[in-house]
Amino acid sequence: MKNQKNNMEEIFKKTKKGLMVSIILFIILMASVVVLYVMINETAKNTILLKQELVDSSKEDIVTLKRAIRNYEKHKSVVEDLVINKNNAFAFIGDIEKIALDSGLVASVDLAELSDVLSSGAIVEVNSGGPKRSHGQLQMTMGVDGEWDEIISFLIKLENIPQQAIIDSVRLSTVYDQETKSTGWTASFNILAITN
Repeated sequence: MKNQKNNMEEIFKKTKKGLMVSIILFIILMASVVVLYVMINETAKNTILLKQELVDSSKEDIVTLKRAIRNYEKHKSVVEDLVINKNNAFAFIGDIEKIALDSGLVASVDLAELSDVLSSGAIVEVNSGGPKRSHGQLQMTMGVDGEWDEIISFLIKLENIPQQAIIDSVRLSTVYDQETKSTGWTASFNILAITN
């Protein structure tokens, strides 16, 4: 009987230990499930917030794009005037001559040539299925006569014109006037501009 009692106590102890381990494992498992549930919940909330932010930013981008298009439409003529094309090339040359005259110089345009940059004369496709146009170049050579300060003033004004033009080369030299016994300056400029 004593043996049986000891066996029973030992079985009870083992069962008690097993039950305690099971309870501890169950508590750990439940805690893990709760933590996992909270993490999934937080991730879902963050995903929803990010999705809403993406939708909002897309709407803001669309609104900004529409605003930019409206602003472009308002100022389209100003933008088009900044690009030299076959329609405004002579007005551009006239503007350069006016800048020279306003600087106190005597100006003469020796060469003004519109040409196609592409040697093959091919048409450049701007957008697939969109309008096709060729790009060209305006090249002009201009001579001016005047004083040194006037030529420098002209160069500074020429650098600040809004159109995209490049002063390709400048040749400066002095000129002696026999009648007035004074020295002046003459300059020749090569000006290049991409046309549309």
